[in-house]
Amino acid sequence: MNDHLVGDEAAAQVRAAWARIETWMAAHAPGSLATLRPAATERQITAAETELGLRLPPALRAWYLLHDGSVGTRTDDFQDATDGSLVTALEWRKTAWLPPGYAWYQLDRMVTKWQVRTTREGGGHDRAHLPLAVTAGDTWSGLFMDADPERATFGRMATWSIGALDHVGTSAFTLPQWLEEIASALEAGRCLRDTNGEEMSDLWPHLDEEDGALAWGDPEVMEEEDWTVHRGPR
Repeated sequence: MNDHLVGDEAAAQVRAAWARIETWMAAHAPGSLATLRPAATERQITAAETELGLRLPPALRAWYLLHDGSVGTRTDDFQDATDGSLVTALEWRKTAWLPPGYAWYQLDRMVTKWQVRTTREGGGHDRAHLPLAVTAGDTWSGLFMDADPERATFGRMATWSIGALDHVGTSAFTLPQWLEEIASALEAGRCLRDTNGEEMSDLWPHLDEEDGALAWGDPEVMEEEDWTVHRGPR
């Protein structure tokens, strides 16, 4: 199969998995769903690629054509316009719904974070490692994707953190795999599973039904913070 067809297949898988996620969230977590931004345009994506000096992997391009990330990737997303104060932690709860607690970078913030990370002062990280998401309310850790098509790890994702070296393995999730697993876990009401099918027992979906928020975590910990574990189909 040629690269173009592989890219088309990955993009189609992203769109299909994301449709399942949005359908479930519209019914059960509308507050978190509302944190998504409108779709990025082809022009915005081209501008980002020019800044990065590389093309976005097809799956990632397809994702941004659905939404240009979400709010919650920096503190001033929830700054009161009248007095500059920050709103309560409640709003952060709605944004951290990508497991284990990420908010999705909009394109321009992804480029800015990439620029910082690839400088010597920022750690001199691999220029093909694109930061996709950040721990909500935090700038110290997140998720990245390997965007070098010459590597065996092309399109696979792993965590980044300040002061640590990036590492991504060939068994790491691709974006289509990750989104399909999120969709399946939500629909079935179960914990996430890794690419080998092993249960990740500290990553169950939880709901705050009053505020329509979704989050992931260990039931014993989350229930102490007034989250309700989502078990079984709904």
